[in-house]
Amino acid sequence: MSSILTNTSAMIALHSLRTSNADLDKIEKQISTGKIITEASDNAAIWAISKVMESDHQSFLAISKGLALGQSTLKVATKATESTINLLKKMKAEIIAAQSENTDRDKIQNQLEALKDQIRSAVRMAQFNGLNLLDGSQDPGIEILSSIDRNLTGQVKAAYITVPTDKMLKTRNDTPAKPQVFQTGRYTSDTINPRVMDPGQSTRIKFSNTGHEVGSVIKLKFGAIEVNYKITQSDINASAIGKHLAKNLAAAVLAKNIPNITVRAGLVLRITNTSSTASITLSGQTKPALNIPDLADINVLTTDKAAKSMEMIEDLTNHWIKVAEGFGTYSRRISIQTAFISNITDTFQSGIGSLVDADMEETAALAIALKVQVQLSTESLSIANKSPHFLYQLFK
Repeated sequence: MSSILTNTSAMIALHSLRTSNADLDKIEKQISTGKIITEASDNAAIWAISKVMESDHQSFLAISKGLALGQSTLKVATKATESTINLLKKMKAEIIAAQSENTDRDKIQNQLEALKDQIRSAVRMAQFNGLNLLDGSQDPGIEILSSIDRNLTGQVKAAYITVPTDKMLKTRNDTPAKPQVFQTGRYTSDTINPRVMDPGQSTRIKFSNTGHEVGSVIKLKFGAIEVNYKITQSDINASAIGKHLAKNLAAAVLAKNIPNITVRAGLVLRITNTSSTASITLSGQTKPALNIPDLADINVLTTDKAAKSMEMIEDLTNHWIKVAEGFGTYSRRISIQTAFISNITDTFQSGIGSLVDADMEETAALAIALKVQVQLSTESLSIANKSPHFLYQLFK
C-alpha cells in the first residue's frame, strides 16, 4: 500500500544516509588523528589503559634524562679520578728519585707540593651541575632514579641506583669529625638545630675558641638563604678565635643582604629578625676541610720520611684505583639500565600504538566504501522522495 502521509522508502533511505555519514565522519576522524580511540567515549576501557601507559611512557622518558645526568656526573668523577692516578704516578717517580742520598730533596718536595695542589684542584673541580662525588659533600652516596615499578593495584614506586660516593674526607681507618664550632655553655656542637625567630626576636650564636681547622666551612641558613664561611689561617691565629669568627660571620651575613635580618658581632654573633609579621627559621652546621687521605703527609726531606712516603704513595694509588674501579662499575650499570629503559620505552610506544592507532590501509578502504554508500544513499533518498509524485499522477 502506498501513502502520501508516510514515505517508508524515504525514511529507510534517510536512515541509511545518516548512518553512512556518521560512519564516514568517524573514519575521517581516524584518518586525521591516526587513532581509532581518541576519547573515553570511543572505548572507555582501552582509553583508560592507554592513558596509564602513556603516563608511564612519559615517566620513562624523564628517567632516561635522569640517567643521562647521572652518567655525566659519574664520567666527570671518573675523569678526575683517572687524572689523579696519573698525578700520583708522577709523585711516585719523584719519591723514587728522592730515595738517593745525593739528590736535592728540597726541589723534589717542591715538585711534590705542586702535584698535591693539582690533585686537590682536580677533586674540587670534579663536579657536574653542582654535584661532586669526590669531595665528600655527597657522603654517604647519591641516588639516581632508574625506573618506576607499578604493581597490579596501580601503585607506583620509584627505583634507584645508589652510588656510594668515595669518602675523600675520610682516612683509610677513620672518619674525621665535623668541627665543633658552636658553643652552648660548656658544650660544643657541629650543628645548630633549627630555631624559629619570631618578629622582633633575637638569637645569639657563640663560637668556640678550639676545635677549628683551616678550610672547614661554617654554614648558617636563614629560611632558604644559606651563608657559607670558610675558616682561614688568620682565624686560627687570632687571639680570641670565637670573637674573630663572630665578626667574620657577621660580615658574611651582611654581604648576603638577607631581608629583615640584622647582625651585631662581639663576643657572640647576635642575629635579629626585624620583621613585624614574619618568622624566620635559623639553623647551622659545619663541614670538614677537604683532606685527601695521607696526601698531606707525603714528605721526602729526610731519608726516613722519603722511605715512609714510598709506602704511602702505594697505598694512596691503590685507593684511587679502587675509586676508579667503583665508578666504572656503576657507570656500566647505568649504561645497561639506560639501554633497557630505551628498549622498554619503545615497547611501551608500540604497545600504546597497538591499542589506539588506526590501521590506515583498512581505514582508507573503509573511507572509499563509505563515500560510495553515502552517494548511493543520497540517490536512494532522491528516488524515494519522488514516490508521492507518482501517486499524484494517478489522480490526473
